Amino acid sequence: MLYLDDCLKRDVLFFTGKGGVGKSTLAWATALACSRKGKKIKIVSWNPLERDLKWPGIQYQTLTVPDCFREYVTRALKFETLYSVIFENHVLQSFIRATPGLAETVIAGKIWDLWSHREQDILIVDLPASGHAASFFQSPLGVSKVFDKGFIHGESEKILSLFTAKTTRLDLVTLPQELPVLEVLELHQKLKTALPLPFGFLHLNQVEPERKLPPKFSSALSNEIANCVESYYARKGLEAESLKDLKGLELPILSIPQLPEETMQQNREAVADYLESLG
Repeated sequence: MLYLDDCLKRDVLFFTGKGGVGKSTLAWATALACSRKGKKIKIVSWNPLERDLKWPGIQYQTLTVPDCFREYVTRALKFETLYSVIFENHVLQSFIRATPGLAETVIAGKIWDLWSHREQDILIVDLPASGHAASFFQSPLGVSKVFDKGFIHGESEKILSLFTAKTTRLDLVTLPQELPVLEVLELHQKLKTALPLPFGFLHLNQVEPERKLPPKFSSALSNEIANCVESYYARKGLEAESLKDLKGLELPILSIPQLPEETMQQNREAVADYLESLG
């Protein structure tokens, strides 16, 4: 399966993984690569650390629970003043924050709304880390079961239909390290048992490039160089163990090499170049 060719056939692409593994980089790099193919791209992030990002040809929006909730309710009630009277008090706001699954369902509803308006060819969603991502996909299912009929049930079913659509894809991102690999294995199992989600690619990020180095214990090496060589082979060994564990997921694995660019923008562009090279 060619990575970029598959992306261009999708309506919605989700990216998630343990915090710090590079899921935002992969989401943005994919957006760049698809944009270069002439697609109109919108990327949304449920990530308060990324704000006001600008890239030519790519729309970007940060999603927050209060903003999405206000937008949804005012659209349903038709009167913003009514929202202020009913919802803008600290008691109800505390209730919204404390209700299990409500925040995730509100965000999911906004993503459905963005998708349904079809103002972009591909909607790319940069999800939070694994724990929140699991709740994000599971919460509408729980809401749908609690409200087994009526308006809320219908809204939840619409979200679930988007999650499981053939034109949707969920990509997982990890590093070749024990904890991120363990977390992505657990996340996949949790989501697989909850919903028939259309899993896509597994991105193994920050893979050590292949280097021609002498054997680990060559007597011709200085201590400093020998330590560097030994460290390299240790990292390659860890990558091999990670690949062995991840192959059990039966997902196509993309190994993304370390690309030591100076800035975040340069790094994302370099990863986009690499993804384009894969086809």
